[in-house]
Parts: sequence; C-alpha cells; structure tokens
Amino acid sequence: MALEFLMQPNPALRFEKAILSRIDTENVISDLFDRPVENSNYKDLSLNLYKAASELEGISSITGVLRSVAETENEISKYEHKFRQTKNALVLAQMNDFLVMAEGVIQERKKLENIRLDLDASKNQLRRVMTLEQRNTVNEGKGYSQFIIIRLILHSLL
Repeated sequence: MALEFLMQPNPALRFEKAILSRIDTENVISDLFDRPVENSNYKDLSLNLYKAASELEGISSITGVLRSVAETENEISKYEHKFRQTKNALVLAQMNDFLVMAEGVIQERKKLENIRLDLDASKNQLRRVMTLEQRNTVNEGKGYSQFIIIRLILHSLL
C-alpha cells in the first residue's frame, strides 16, 4: 500500500482515494464530488445501455434485453475492477519484496566493504610490523657483531 501511494503524484487525491476505496465500494460518495469517477469501458457501456433502456421503455420491447446486457456489463466492470486491484496488489507486493531484498543487499555490501577496509588496514599494520622486525634483526646483528668485537678487544687487553 505504501508503494501505491508513492506512485500517485497528488497526495491529497491519493489520501482521498484510499479512504473512499475502503468506505465506498460502489462509488456512491464519489458521485457527490465533482471529480470524475474512473470508470471502465464496461461501466460506461452499462450506464449507456441503462439510459437507452429507460428511453425506449414504452416504445420498444428490446428494453428487457438492454437491461440484462447492461447488468452483465456492470458485473464485468466489477470483476475488471477487482482484477485490477488484485493485479496492482500483486505487482506492488512484488516490488516491495524486491525493494526489501535490495535493501538487504545494500546492507550486506556495506558490511563487506567495511570488512574489506578492516582487512586492508590489518594488512598494512602487518607490513609495518614485519618491516620493523626486519630492521630490528638487522640492528641486532650489527649490535651482536659489535659486542663480539668489544669482547675480543677486552680479552686481548687482559
């Protein structure tokens, strides 16, 4: 239902339609407003057939047929309206599911990016530690050789 609201441009008209669709299934209240009712072709044909039947009531015997065809067209219109509502609900549900799934994908992508950045930071830290260890081993080697030289000099003096 939230997606349907986003897809319609006029917020006031959206709200009005949402309330009226829940309260007024036969469009009785909508007829009181000046706004045109969204009728299907079947509904329009039904209304025109009812008008023709009422105009030809005393003149022709075809009025019964016209009224029965008008009732049939009116039923077709109701089923078409239900079909459109069901179709819209299904499409909107699928879109909503997709958006929820896409939101989950975006969250997972952010998590993976953060983990990748942490991994890069850890690798850089490991490189720094390894270079410091290499420097220390080089310095320790120099220090150890200097220690041996000093030791030999001290032994020779004694």
